Amino acid sequence: MARKANAEAITAEIKGPDYAGACSIMRDRVKAKKDQVSSVNGEISGLMDQVEKKGVNKIGARMFLALDGKEDHERKDILRTIIKLGEVAGWSDQGDMMDQAEGNNVVRMPSGGKSETAKSDGDDSQSEGDRLDPATFKSVVVERITAESDMNDAEAYPLADGIYKDLTTEEKGAMTRTLAVAKADELMADWETDPK
Repeated sequence: MARKANAEAITAEIKGPDYAGACSIMRDRVKAKKDQVSSVNGEISGLMDQVEKKGVNKIGARMFLALDGKEDHERKDILRTIIKLGEVAGWSDQGDMMDQAEGNNVVRMPSGGKSETAKSDGDDSQSEGDRLDPATFKSVVVERITAESDMNDAEAYPLADGIYKDLTTEEKGAMTRTLAVAKADELMADWETDPK
């Protein structure tokens, strides 16, 4: 089989380019596929116009679609990253993105530095032992660091991200507010003893 393929390649080299064969492929197969793609893209564009007519931002809707298949903790971390990058870039009204999620827990990052978790069902706090998702765990670490140091949220978030990445598998299975505060305190205790 390999010898036959090699023989055909050598024969093609000797004969030169097969423009007729290439033209046939381009017209009969490639063009048909491109037409199919154009048709599908046209349908998608029409559907996105319908989304826009419902008063929804098309770019935001496309971002939703990209995040829709993600795991819940990954999606929350991505949203938090967008919000935090926006804060660093000087965007205004960062809390609005999450506040619009009616009926869900939202994490607001007020300008004062501390994060606060709001719940629509009237429950205003989480228990110290409640298991946290990664984004909320990092938020608690950021809250602790900014409360105990002169850092702002944007400076503290990379540290919180590092703490999360350094958690053992066992710790990741039992992420609580207490663990987040303890890990933040451990990190800050190292700053006191570090001669740098």
